[in-house]
Amino acid sequence: MKREKIWIAAALLAVASPTAQSAYSQPAPMNDGAPPLAPNLARFYFYRAESYSAMAWTAVFLNGAQVGDSAPGTYFHRDVAAGTYKIALRTEERYTTQFQTVAVAAGTTNYVRIYAFKDWSNPGTASGSGFGFVGLPYAPEIFGDQIVDPGTALREMAGLTPKG
Repeated sequence: MKREKIWIAAALLAVASPTAQSAYSQPAPMNDGAPPLAPNLARFYFYRAESYSAMAWTAVFLNGAQVGDSAPGTYFHRDVAAGTYKIALRTEERYTTQFQTVAVAAGTTNYVRIYAFKDWSNPGTASGSGFGFVGLPYAPEIFGDQIVDPGTALREMAGLTPKG
């Protein structure tokens, strides 16, 4: 009984950890021509299924190193060593839950949805003027990321264009 309580406490601590274990890091087939995943690596797929943000691109970073660029309607993958990664994007504004930190295990495939939206709290610039270059209305491009389960990701990625 005491051993069960210890395991339950350890499980609760793992759930409460600020670093998310990718609950969705199950291997899933992706027919994109990528080579098979090496057994000692993990794979990230980064994708943007939405088209709200016009044609804005954003840079994608893992632990501060740029690993690619994301555009609406595209996806790309990167193979990485098992470990913990902070996923970040180039963005004009920041908010507290914008970027994810995730621990990935070797042999897993992890899906990251990249989304864009306009600043909902201020239709103008961050300074509140409401106007950008030469008095034209301006709303900053704001990007965020979300870890997504394989089934949802594969449905959302259907029809997207692979990018190197």
